[in-house]
Amino acid sequence: MTHLNISPLNRRSFLSYVALGTLGLLTKDLLDPASAMADSEGLGKNFSTLENYHIFVPYTTARVGGKQTFTLRSGEPCQVAIPSKAQDSQEITIKGRGQEGKDITVVLHTLYDRQLRIADQVYQEID
Repeated sequence: MTHLNISPLNRRSFLSYVALGTLGLLTKDLLDPASAMADSEGLGKNFSTLENYHIFVPYTTARVGGKQTFTLRSGEPCQVAIPSKAQDSQEITIKGRGQEGKDITVVLHTLYDRQLRIADQVYQEID
């Protein structure tokens, strides 16, 4: 009976290889975000929005409107006007502020809901 001598891959080495492979793929996507897009057919046609930003808007600002400042990937501050009665997941496009002069999309996240009137419900619970 011959004994097959295969060097076993221990658990630590296996996990190191998986982590390095994952890190390599993530780094590639960060360096070339256009290649990471799921729908790559439209890249050459009408692909003006490369950057998406998700910002959290305080309840009062979403209800009455105002300004919100956030930081772009370039490190520069950017101020966006929040319209009154802004809804959760509402999108605002800002022209030419992204990398290479591209447009950016700002997705608003808030607890404000015109029908829900969460502030009234909170005050009722407090009373």
